[in-house]
Amino acid sequence: MSTPPVLRFSGFEWHGAEQRLTRDGQTLDLGSRAFELLGLLARQTGQVVSKETAFEHVWPGRVVEENNLQVQVSALRRLLGRDAIATVPGRGYRFTWPVTQVAATALPQPPSPAEPTAGAPVPPPLFGRDDDLSQLHAALGRHRLVTLVGEGGIGKTRLALALLEQARTRGRVAWVDLSGLADASGLPGAVAAGLALRLPAGTPADEALLTEWPAGPLLLVLDNCEHLAAAVGALLVRLLAGAPALRVLATSQVRLNLAAEHLHRLAPLACPQARGLAAAERSPAVQLLVQRVREHQGTFVLEAANADALGALCRQLDGLALAIELAASQVARLGLPAVCQRLGQRLRLLTGGPLDRPARHRTLSATLDWSHGLLGETERCVFRRLAVFQGGFDLPACLAVVSDASIDDWSTTEALAALVDHCLVALAPGAGSDGGPRYRLLESTRAYAASLCAAADERIAVGQRHAQWMHGRFEQAFEELGTRSDTGWREAFGPDLDNLRAALQFCLVERQAPDLGIGLAGWSADLWPLLSLLDEGRQWLALAQGQLTPQTAPRAAAALWDGTGYLWQDADPRRALEARLQAEALWRQAGDRRWVRSVLGQAWNRLYLDQLAPSEQALSDTALAVEASVHLKALHRTTLGALRQRQDRHAEALVAYEEALALRRRQGDARRVLIMLLNLGDLACSSGDTEAAVRWGREAEAEALRQDDPALLGVILGNLCTALLFLGRTDEAEDCARRAAPLLRHSDGLIYFVDSLAWLTAQRGRLPQAAHLLGCADAGLAARGVVRQPAEQRVVDALLAALSAHAEPAAITAWRQAGAAWTDVDVLACALP
Repeated sequence: MSTPPVLRFSGFEWHGAEQRLTRDGQTLDLGSRAFELLGLLARQTGQVVSKETAFEHVWPGRVVEENNLQVQVSALRRLLGRDAIATVPGRGYRFTWPVTQVAATALPQPPSPAEPTAGAPVPPPLFGRDDDLSQLHAALGRHRLVTLVGEGGIGKTRLALALLEQARTRGRVAWVDLSGLADASGLPGAVAAGLALRLPAGTPADEALLTEWPAGPLLLVLDNCEHLAAAVGALLVRLLAGAPALRVLATSQVRLNLAAEHLHRLAPLACPQARGLAAAERSPAVQLLVQRVREHQGTFVLEAANADALGALCRQLDGLALAIELAASQVARLGLPAVCQRLGQRLRLLTGGPLDRPARHRTLSATLDWSHGLLGETERCVFRRLAVFQGGFDLPACLAVVSDASIDDWSTTEALAALVDHCLVALAPGAGSDGGPRYRLLESTRAYAASLCAAADERIAVGQRHAQWMHGRFEQAFEELGTRSDTGWREAFGPDLDNLRAALQFCLVERQAPDLGIGLAGWSADLWPLLSLLDEGRQWLALAQGQLTPQTAPRAAAALWDGTGYLWQDADPRRALEARLQAEALWRQAGDRRWVRSVLGQAWNRLYLDQLAPSEQALSDTALAVEASVHLKALHRTTLGALRQRQDRHAEALVAYEEALALRRRQGDARRVLIMLLNLGDLACSSGDTEAAVRWGREAEAEALRQDDPALLGVILGNLCTALLFLGRTDEAEDCARRAAPLLRHSDGLIYFVDSLAWLTAQRGRLPQAAHLLGCADAGLAARGVVRQPAEQRVVDALLAALSAHAEPAAITAWRQAGAAWTDVDVLACALP
């Protein structure tokens, strides 16, 4: 098969053979779907690529929703700039930049070796390490000492052997494995043996080694240096000074800490980040897994039926080569489903490595035992306590949770740095709350540390401190809701999602700290919808409500009921209103001014329940209190605009909405600006200015795509569909409906869109089906106690007029009654066949 060319455009290079995109030589983070789409568009620059062609290329043989393509295009535009990819309405997309194609150059292949290097094993096949191999060759050309560092079992030895195999055809090389050397005094002798040197007796071994050192260029590979790092470093200082033509590649779990040292950190093997056979086939981790299973079970193949499970297994093993190989032997014995189900016991599962391997590489536990044995006592204590963090942590979190009377903050900080040096703690993406780095333990390492924490009888105490830290972190998050944009707030607190889940599990499921869990569930409620995890958030809140007692602190209970009101405000306004009434009373009892937020929420809920007078009163009660907060004032004006719109006082509604929009722009809150554009479009539609509604809708659509916000995009497209139907632009309306429906189905918004789907169906001449859909909307809204808003009622009036012109009232009633029991699946099958 020919190697794909390299595509160059505006400082970027697309390397198809290596599955990577670079800019000015730096590799960029890009998902596999977006990568494939970019290659397709760039190869046909200037030409329109149809959506059908894009789907077939990026998702071959699969049926996927159209918004998946839009999400990938949005990702590329964020990376390249909006001008790089033009949308051709009704046709597809066009890459606008000039592209140069150049032939890809493969790594030079050395000639066949005559004899293997003495002492070096035969190198096994490499998967996904071509870039590392090339970078190591280049580093050894520039530096005399290169240390290949990485956690145990990541594949350092294998990569060093591959480099040695290539390098020995170009000059003299030597291989020395230090894993069996327990005493540093034997180090010079081990190096001498690797070079086949005989050291004279009666002279210190290191001096004798220098005396006998061969002349001329030499590449010395020292494997497994971590347990003798200080001695290796001291010896290399003398060797590098005394042998000017010497170059050294060392493999180690820790750096040698020499000034001349150049570090190359080895990352885990890349795992598939998307579903499907094509993504699995490109993943080096899956390639290694399949190859090793096949060595045990010759009939095993990678196919569409097992691709996703193999990819998930590799991700759960963090792309760690040794863990993947041990899992492969168990897949051959137990089958893939059984291994996936038992990963919770991975330390017991991942055993059975080959007997000709070092003992520490025959089981995952043995490898981690070796790494753990290199640590000091304080480092071991910090390491096991870090197991409580899931998904990552920063230094402030580490100090709050790990430090105690036995380990002060400074000792914890030093130990964390040492664990990073030992490759037991890795740097994680993103920045910490203090602006510093985030850290994480690979999942297998975390499982090992957790077993040590339990054995030390520290799990409950550390879990309690972790829950307290998360409680304080999300109480701070609640305070910052009005001072950050939605996007900024999500980016600040979203990375702690897995820690939040772990703390809620500890507090509420294990019932180790119910009071902490109640407050934590409430303070964190706003995070769930921003991460499109509304159902999970509601489940945690319900669990917390079940553990309320008369002794629960009023502020914690108030936060819980406030969060409940927020998460149910669209799905069940009555339930949301009841929760917010309880929250208001508790906030007032606690003397906390956050009662204002609860009352504003009540005003919004009452709008949908047709309780306009109480809504007006709630807004009046909070009019002065909101003036001190830009965020609360904007909420107040937004709700006031919705009330005036409901009262058909459109001019006053416009004034209120425009004031809210100005406040959101003043805050710099792009997502809430987008919500205001949506509201202005809805107001225009309900007041009969449908041309303006379409203009507002198209502006909001473009902004939602730019922000990559599927939840809001669904609502915007639904409203845009409605406005287009009023203008008789049925084909455009249907396009919006097909894009909106799958997005709304994953939120609480579909029921509010069924009226428009019914009218679209009527305009296509399918009147009985339109009446069925109308009946479904009637039942769904009634179940929630919700009345239709002005724009929605305008749709229903137009639909009923169309039905009445062609059918008898009795038939219309019967059709509506028949649709009352329809589900979401029925709705979409009928309206968008």
